[in-house]
Amino acid sequence: MFSRPIPELRRADQFGLKVVILFAASIALYSNAEANWRVEPAVGIGFQYDDNANLIPDSAIDSSVNGYLLDAEARFVYETPLTNVSLVPSVLLNRFDESQLDSEDYFLDLTYKYAAQRSTFEIWGTYADESVRTAERANVDLDVEDPDLIPDDNSGSVLFTENRQRLGFRPRWTLKAGQRSSFRIGANYIDVSYDDSVSQFLTDYSQATGDATYEIKVSERAAFVVKGYYRENDFSVAGSDFSGYGATLGLNRSLSERTRLTANVGAEISEDDFGADETNTVGDISLIHKSQTSQFLASYRRNISGSGTGALSLRDSINLNVTRRIGPKVSIGAGVAAYSTSALDATSATVEDRDYIQLRARFSRNFTRVFSVDVDYRYTSIDREILAGDADSN
Repeated sequence: MFSRPIPELRRADQFGLKVVILFAASIALYSNAEANWRVEPAVGIGFQYDDNANLIPDSAIDSSVNGYLLDAEARFVYETPLTNVSLVPSVLLNRFDESQLDSEDYFLDLTYKYAAQRSTFEIWGTYADESVRTAERANVDLDVEDPDLIPDDNSGSVLFTENRQRLGFRPRWTLKAGQRSSFRIGANYIDVSYDDSVSQFLTDYSQATGDATYEIKVSERAAFVVKGYYRENDFSVAGSDFSGYGATLGLNRSLSERTRLTANVGAEISEDDFGADETNTVGDISLIHKSQTSQFLASYRRNISGSGTGALSLRDSINLNVTRRIGPKVSIGAGVAAYSTSALDATSATVEDRDYIQLRARFSRNFTRVFSVDVDYRYTSIDREILAGDADSN
């Protein structure tokens, strides 16, 4: 169905192998499962058009493309009174009239939760092998429920069609210390690598964070939160490793049974390999509402993050999502993702200084349990200091 020129047979073989491994493992898992497992497969197909696929600044270069996509996933869910597991392998196939932009993207998402009487253990795991052109954008995720799970390490470098591999692992353990207090220990590990052909523009990197949080209730609906953390950033470029540590004070408040507000503010000290340090204010505030038919998330975050540019930046980001299900087969959604970054290292200012915004609207129609069609619109704009002029796409 997807014929390719002879020089690209090797890439096509890799594509087929990955699909076979991904879904064979999923089918084996399901076929050997007990009754507590269930599977929710889904297939989406569609036509797509982008008038500036590579977000090239004001230029005479035409980067408009059109083509089709195939999106397939299988959601495996395991549930018992104490345990909940979700494993979602998926494949996204893009084909354009400009074949150099064709891509095969692979994803695997894992969620694990074990809730005992006094403690809870959770794991979030992600793996993505996708085109740099889409991976380095801050795309609006209309399905995310936790603002802490929104990636903050995209670089905005979307001029390349090579691939990026990103692995994320986030465990968290919570212990109820009494009727009013709880203690939480967590970690977050990210490892990102790029194809060798873009190594002179984007650098491999990893980030490891450990944190400890103490929460005490001051009423039935409100609790104060104290958090301390330590972070290490390791870039493949020599002499560009960083570490940081900080603390925040916060408030968690339930506004209703389905709505909650969280707010945190604090400071972080970042240090480089040469001992130079810098202190910055960090924090976040979010409002989350979830019901059987709708979901709303609004968040603002100010934090220190690294990316494929090989440098740390101070990042201010806003995410706003709303989705609603209209009947059993139709759902709508809209969202905004925006951020502004500034380099901590003055020598990296031209690389790290950028402003970004994406607007998204989606209409979904399910025809059967496994087949659906989406109408999805995105407007993206980016202004990068390293490139003259801003760029936008529809």
